[in-house]
Amino acid sequence: MHKASCVLRSSLYIFNRTNVIFEKIFSMKKIISIALLIIVSLAVFSCRKRTITLPINGTSPEITFTVPTVPIPGDFAMQEVSLPNMLDSVVTSSGIPMDNFQSITLNSADMVIDTPATANFDPFDEMSIWLRTTSSDSTKVFDATNIPHTGLRTITSQGNGTNFLPYAKSPQLMVKARVVTSSPIPQAMTIKLKIHFTVTAQKII
Repeated sequence: MHKASCVLRSSLYIFNRTNVIFEKIFSMKKIISIALLIIVSLAVFSCRKRTITLPINGTSPEITFTVPTVPIPGDFAMQEVSLPNMLDSVVTSSGIPMDNFQSITLNSADMVIDTPATANFDPFDEMSIWLRTTSSDSTKVFDATNIPHTGLRTITSQGNGTNFLPYAKSPQLMVKARVVTSSPIPQAMTIKLKIHFTVTAQKII
């Protein structure tokens, strides 16, 4: 009887130890599986490409207008000129193709009298900049009003919120200036125009 009891206790002890060992093995496998899952998830997440939206500032090439001699004050438009490509430098510097551009905001325009050295904006009351494509009417994008008659040779106009992107995609873009004068323009002058803009673009990283 005593011998049978010993055998039974030994068997129970072995059984319990075996269960403990199997439980440890199972727990270890579970921990390893969870760790592998975390590693795989991190690897997948790190390899997944993300799209971010970022602003890119740019400035157009100089555009030159010729203002003729105007003996009588009034409202007149200068001859249209072709607008040079404004976006090549942005595409080159950012590495983002134009197809990823979402909008182009025209922020401001600088207008500087280039020649003659004695000329200034005193005859001008207003000066506006207009854009058009071969398939659209002219749209006003800058409007400098109440120009002070204080001998200025440079004026800056803020943009009106026009999205330039539809124009930028046109194969040909024309720009013109309209002015309102309050006194004669005694001699012809040239005016240089530069446009400052911001591109909102998507970039994949």
